[in-house]
Amino acid sequence: MTRTFKEIRLEVKEYWLAETKRKRYINDSIIDSFECLWQNNYTEGDKHNSIFCSIGEWNNHITDILTDRKFDKVIFASSKHNTALFRYYTRLFLVVSEILTDFLDLMVYLNDIKNDKARKLLNIKDHYFTFQEFFDYINNICKHKIGDGRNLAIKYHCLNHHIDYFFLDSGKKKTKKLISIKNLSSIKVDGTEQIEVPRIIDVIKLVINCYNHIDLAFRDNYPSYKTKLSKFEK
Repeated sequence: MTRTFKEIRLEVKEYWLAETKRKRYINDSIIDSFECLWQNNYTEGDKHNSIFCSIGEWNNHITDILTDRKFDKVIFASSKHNTALFRYYTRLFLVVSEILTDFLDLMVYLNDIKNDKARKLLNIKDHYFTFQEFFDYINNICKHKIGDGRNLAIKYHCLNHHIDYFFLDSGKKKTKKLISIKNLSSIKVDGTEQIEVPRIIDVIKLVINCYNHIDLAFRDNYPSYKTKLSKFEK
């Protein structure tokens, strides 16, 4: 079934606000959200943890983008509109990649583990893509990099001869060969491919999963985290 962009945006916005318990004003109210609960439960005395506050503030960017109505009348069937929509999706994905990096770094720091192990812990079982596949997509498609001269085939700058985009959110059937989040490392590019753009909900679910995973880690392991967390308290 085909979907409109407005339907997608509103659906994901409601999911995001409900799962994070944020309330939208000019800035998000996060009094009932993970970050404030962590401040109350996992900060010593009357002190304030800068990490929790910074995460809470940064994720206003996600709400900003999901409440932006300027593209609500555009349609997935228009190549001109798709170019504008790709900018919207790219902004959201780049913001998400930064908070996912924060969550990843926090897991590595608190648990004394390697990045690879932390990424695996933050994966969602049976999800359309893995944590690492999302970052590969960001680095090859969303960020403008020309590569090192050896891997040009999957770099956006090396494909951009008026690229055509295919949005999974559109609900349309795939009719062309696609460069997707699942085949970046294996596809043989001949220049006729569309770039497949992941569903917004699948990307937002990565963020929600990180929140839930770290919340559970705090509940289970806070005593062993206290010393490390105290370095960010004032």
